[in-house]
Amino acid sequence: MATAEDKKARLKEIEEDIEGLRREFPDRTDDPQDYGDEGAALSQRQELSAQLEVLATERDRLKEELGLD
Repeated sequence: MATAEDKKARLKEIEEDIEGLRREFPDRTDDPQDYGDEGAALSQRQELSAQLEVLATERDRLKEELGLD
């Protein structure tokens, strides 16, 4: 069973991971791109969005368990 300190440490790690993923998020551009580049950027955005969602869900659960909100 994780202690409150373990949960707080994990929460800090999650916050850092979320911030890092947000920095990696590719900007959308109106510049013309070929379909391969556009498709790769879309795939990357979708993958990062899914990772962010998983981390946000875990962050919210930990905050609730710790009584932070």
